[in-house]
Amino acid sequence: MSRLPVLLVVAGLCIPAFAEVPERFLGTWVVDKEATARTIADDPNMAPENKPGWTKRWLEVEAEARITESAISFHGLGERPMTASVVLEEDSRDRTLLSAVMTDPYRKTEMELSIAMHLGENGNLNMKIRPDNDFDLIIWKRGEVSGNDSADQETGDLIGYLDSVKTCSPGEFRFSYPGFGTYDNTIVGRSGNACQVHIEHPRISMTCNYSEAMIALLTSEEKYQDARNGVLQGSTDSEESKLMSEECSVD
Repeated sequence: MSRLPVLLVVAGLCIPAFAEVPERFLGTWVVDKEATARTIADDPNMAPENKPGWTKRWLEVEAEARITESAISFHGLGERPMTASVVLEEDSRDRTLLSAVMTDPYRKTEMELSIAMHLGENGNLNMKIRPDNDFDLIIWKRGEVSGNDSADQETGDLIGYLDSVKTCSPGEFRFSYPGFGTYDNTIVGRSGNACQVHIEHPRISMTCNYSEAMIALLTSEEKYQDARNGVLQGSTDSEESKLMSEECSVD
């Protein structure tokens, strides 16, 4: 048995493994406001007239960057978190380079990015996203999870998803999980004796025709309780995963 994000167990998904982000970067990071203000002030490439506004923005925002082995999620920059699924491309003493796919939480469009990360001598983190922006002027320090994100909303959405699967009622549901990115789940409706569900992720797209047996497994009282708690235990050897291989196909 392995600890899996809620959606992977609920949907029965098994996703491939990718090269992991080095351990030294993992955790929650917050903006080091003093260091960021100094870095912006000393930057020779930013126009002087732009520095006050850029500094003010980052001194006021309560942003967090949460880094796991395969994702970076930014919280506090908008109403919804923005999550990038990442793959390690290069790791050296001076630079760590990631390729990334970030899904816009509003437009549902995908952006391909490169993220270069570096730890300074004091342990602070610097990230450069694309060569033509000023995100690398932001300095991050180790922090704690504030809890001011959309976790409660996503738990409620997950309960709604289970309710819709149980009755096969059409609907669209989106969940983001650090380490696995964002999944879009569309319950299409009845297809003969099955309930058709479409699942999209930056690295996988699947169509499933859930049988009554599968629906019963996915919407048991135990699954509802696990969803309320936000974390599930699951295994690729579970009955759900076995049925998944029979009832789902990669698009």
